[in-house]
Amino acid sequence: MSLEAASRRPNIGAFVRKRRASWERLHALAGRVDAGTLSLPEVEELDRLYRRTAGDLAHARAAFPGSDAEGYLSQVTARAYAALYRRLSAAAERTCATFFGPLKWDQLVTRWLAGGEADSAWLRSFALAR
Repeated sequence: MSLEAASRRPNIGAFVRKRRASWERLHALAGRVDAGTLSLPEVEELDRLYRRTAGDLAHARAAFPGSDAEGYLSQVTARAYAALYRRLSAAAERTCATFFGPLKWDQLVTRWLAGGEADSAWLRSFALAR
């Protein structure tokens, strides 16, 4: 391989060093969801980091298939997805349906994060209390 070709090849070490802090932050936030200790800015950060990390996972799968980085990103992304889109309890779903109609929780979260009609102080407090 020529020196020029080698310099254009993705460098896994540089990729990990550049992005590791945000992956670790995502891992920490996702771990705190079950305890219900996230503030609204942290919930928004969790969503933002999840989306960015999902992009990093796609990059790692293309550039570094089978690497430890790809495996770690797959686990962190799956954990964050589960934290963001987990199923509500039956009582919480009934409460949600009372205020927002037949929408499911993941649909409400998606609309809230997009700044749509479901963006209300009540929904934010409900999200943090669930």
